[in-house]
Amino acid sequence: MTDNLEKLKKGDEKAFEAFINEHQARVYRIALSLVKNPQDAEDIAQETFVKVYMSISSFNGQSAITTWMYRIVYNLSVDFLKKHGKRAKITKTLDDSEDPELLNLSDETFIPEEAFEKKQIRQDLYEALKTLPDEQRELIELKDIHGFSYEEIVSMTSLKEGTLKSRLNRGRLALKNYLSKKWNIE
Repeated sequence: MTDNLEKLKKGDEKAFEAFINEHQARVYRIALSLVKNPQDAEDIAQETFVKVYMSISSFNGQSAITTWMYRIVYNLSVDFLKKHGKRAKITKTLDDSEDPELLNLSDETFIPEEAFEKKQIRQDLYEALKTLPDEQRELIELKDIHGFSYEEIVSMTSLKEGTLKSRLNRGRLALKNYLSKKWNIE
């Protein structure tokens, strides 16, 4: 067991604060990818860390602590969606403030046409994601946007790896078909 984990289990507040600082952005992104509302995602992220703090002593170490924590945030997000009687729909807006290339207009390498093209591709991709069933969209976001491994997603969702890969492949194929039609690619 690592020294940091020992400190966390003993209730070391500085170790826990460092743990939060290290992982809060990713926890928030997981929640946001599922619930699609920044305020709700912040609340879920905060609740995740409270839950981790309260139950760290029962963490058995059979998986990485981050995998355990990602499972908590995933479950809290799914519970939130069930409680509110809906599954999330993509509501993210792709405004220019999210694109570092568009923010840095003074950069010599900035090419407006490329920036516009990247923004259009991103908008088309989010539009295509909206067409997927919720579970396929969530799995694609976890794997392809947030970069979680198959093992981490299996741990978060309790899906079998074969089922996960199958659903990802179906979702990716649906995205490919949608974008091929939109972009007139045969």
